[in-house]
Amino acid sequence: MEGKLPGLARDTAGIRIIDSPAVLLERVQWAQHQAGDQVRAINRPPYIGDRDYRLRQHRTKTARLLAGVRYRTIYHSSVYADPFVGKHLLETAELGELGRILDTPPMMLLLSDDNCAIMPLLVQEGGLTVALYVEPSPFLAMLSATFEAFWSLSVPVSGQGCATELDEADHRILTLMSAGATDGVIADRLGVSRSTIARRIGALMRRLGASTRFQAGQQAARRGWI
Repeated sequence: MEGKLPGLARDTAGIRIIDSPAVLLERVQWAQHQAGDQVRAINRPPYIGDRDYRLRQHRTKTARLLAGVRYRTIYHSSVYADPFVGKHLLETAELGELGRILDTPPMMLLLSDDNCAIMPLLVQEGGLTVALYVEPSPFLAMLSATFEAFWSLSVPVSGQGCATELDEADHRILTLMSAGATDGVIADRLGVSRSTIARRIGALMRRLGASTRFQAGQQAARRGWI
């Protein structure tokens, strides 16, 4: 790790305070370039930086993905409606980013391998208030474990697009499925065969990026489909 970092306060048990927006933005870029294996992030609004910075951040992520660095990102459930993040979500997924959705992640976080973490403590529209830069320490281990806990609770981002259009049959299938109805019950309600229902449920789960019926119901609810 580096020695004294410009714009950061004195090291205290591996934790430094960032009190400069410019230093924070530089640190976020730097941490990603230092990662040799993976970057883990929790991303939620209000996002740090202006549009130009966010575009630079997207380019950095793209370059690091192309260089073979793994990205695992937990997004706020509003990501599909965000005009910037939502726009690039599937693009980075196609490059290998693993994205998941959590209703209301309580924090923003960036982890570069197991070497450092950056955690904004308060971000307001128009600027940063304060953030932490964390080097190897028990606190860094706790942040890593926290990320993994949230990851296990989140559901996959769909690789099939962010469109919200559903026909009436799919809407009824999702509603009944979320209520715990079996394929047979759903088939009886819709007046079609069980094989047809199984096929349509499989297509819906792929569209939602879900591996279980429970995840499909969660993801559909978060997108406002049911």
